[in-house]
Amino acid sequence: MTERDDQDWFDTLTGKPVNGADPATVREAKALREAMLASQRREPGPEFEVEPGLQRLLFRLRRENLIGDGARRGRWRLYSGFALAASLVLAIGLLVLQPWQVEDDQARFRGGEETQVIVSAEPVQLKDALSRDLHSLNLSPQVREAQGAFVIESQWPRRPEAKHQEFLERHSLRTPVGTRLRIEIHQRPK
Repeated sequence: MTERDDQDWFDTLTGKPVNGADPATVREAKALREAMLASQRREPGPEFEVEPGLQRLLFRLRRENLIGDGARRGRWRLYSGFALAASLVLAIGLLVLQPWQVEDDQARFRGGEETQVIVSAEPVQLKDALSRDLHSLNLSPQVREAQGAFVIESQWPRRPEAKHQEFLERHSLRTPVGTRLRIEIHQRPK
């Protein structure tokens, strides 16, 4: 059979009219089609009885505590266990992964002044180092003590140079939002 004969055979089998097909191919496909249609008319498909299968399924689901009162109790235990585990992981994560450099709780406004808070075991030495480095950048820092912390404030250039970025990186500081650098240094709790 050629590809054309195959296509003619399939078209005849599906009931499509075919022009110029080999008569033997058409006879064979029509005979098979008639036999299939006659068989379907004589023997209707099996009727499905849903109810017994449904009852078996429901019985098995109840036995496994997947539906009914047992399922509610089982799910409650499962979800409460997951909730307890998630709460424990969150609490440990907050305690263990808390950064040493913390943010202050003051509101921030775009273009406004932002305070960077540093917690240090040696706040006096850090204050002196920051002040010395700012002087070397030709910035004039004002240093004061407020509520047990050192506060360093300085002008910051609108267009920082590479040396300014190196200063920020060396001391793990963020680029100031505006033209003012403000740092608070707190004593690390012992």
